[in-house]
Amino acid sequence: MAVCKREGFVIFVDGVPERADVGDVVDAEIVSFGPDRNSAEAEYVGN
Repeated sequence: MAVCKREGFVIFVDGVPERADVGDVVDAEIVSFGPDRNSAEAEYVGN
């Protein structure tokens, strides 16, 4: 799981490969938002 912050959202990304290092840029698609709309869950789609 990767975590980042973008435009005020904390984003949790599932499915990031183990070979990814801290600071790597990955593409992810938001699949849901948290109840307070200040966080989001995403799925890895590539890099």
